[in-house]
Amino acid sequence: MGKKKTNNDDIQLDDDFFDEDTNPKIKIIVASCVLAVLVIILAVVLIFMNKSDEDTEVKNDLQENILEYAQITDDSDKEPEVTPEIIDRNEADPSPSPSLEPTPTPSSEPETEEADEEDEGPVMKLDVKNFKSVKYDTKANLKEMEMYMSEGNFEAMDDLAHLDRYLAMSYAYRDTMDYAYYGDLNSDGKPNGKGIAVYADNQYYYGDWVNGVREGEGLWAHYHVHLKTNVSDSIVFHMYRGGFKNDLPDGEGQDHYEYDERFFQKDRNYITNYIGGFKKGLIDGELTVVSTDINGYIIQYNGIAHNGSFEYISESRDAKKRGPVLVDMENPDNYYWLSDKDNKNIGVKSYISKSK
Repeated sequence: MGKKKTNNDDIQLDDDFFDEDTNPKIKIIVASCVLAVLVIILAVVLIFMNKSDEDTEVKNDLQENILEYAQITDDSDKEPEVTPEIIDRNEADPSPSPSLEPTPTPSSEPETEEADEEDEGPVMKLDVKNFKSVKYDTKANLKEMEMYMSEGNFEAMDDLAHLDRYLAMSYAYRDTMDYAYYGDLNSDGKPNGKGIAVYADNQYYYGDWVNGVREGEGLWAHYHVHLKTNVSDSIVFHMYRGGFKNDLPDGEGQDHYEYDERFFQKDRNYITNYIGGFKKGLIDGELTVVSTDINGYIIQYNGIAHNGSFEYISESRDAKKRGPVLVDMENPDNYYWLSDKDNKNIGVKSYISKSK
């Protein structure tokens, strides 16, 4: 027998199924579902709002970090800002005075430095020390250095110039031609009379000043203090003592070099002294020139210079196209030879001055 087909129209629904009064369980179920949906929607909204706040905070932090980084980058590219410090010798000492003890600086592994001995350039720019943390008193430092410079006590000068508080004082003026000064002033507050100044790159001057410039008799000293391992710079100390005019070596004077002989090369002479005339920082006039070599052999020469160049003694040239410019004082047949390229702008090297 076949299965009897049922007509959907014949299905009878119980009216009591939808009767709220007679089915309280259904009401509770429906209400619970609605409440659950509302709770889920509220939770989603709260999560979204919280995430939005976190994203905003992250964005703000990121923006602040970017601005801070940009500021650091900009500051690193700027020239160091220093103000020339002019201290009157008669100015009363502050009380209490700042501590003169240097703050310990972080250690660092030494790095190699390449320097050209012929071109005496700055030696402090390669920095491995944090001199910003070193405490020093400029006035006290300069008073102390002046005492030894006025006495010509070079050993004591050397000891001071290598202390961290002196290195930090000089380092503050890096990449500038400014200086700190202690000494006599004129009515306009400019260095005038006797005084001492410190410049960048461990350079010091003590002597006469006129209206803010070095003029008269004085002593200029340049200490080659390497902040990274020195591998080629044979110069350890450079000094000019004599006449000055318009802030430059001018007049009779002595330009003196001291070397680390470990860097000496064979078959090469090293000038230790130019003694004689100078003009605008360059050799000019009659000069006595002293040289040494790797064997410690010393020769004294005579020569004449004009505006930073020696006169050639003859038209002779050697295989390297060098001509004789100086004659040995003890052996007239021995000469010091220079090429045209090297025989110009000879004078006090690395001297910091706005008048150059």
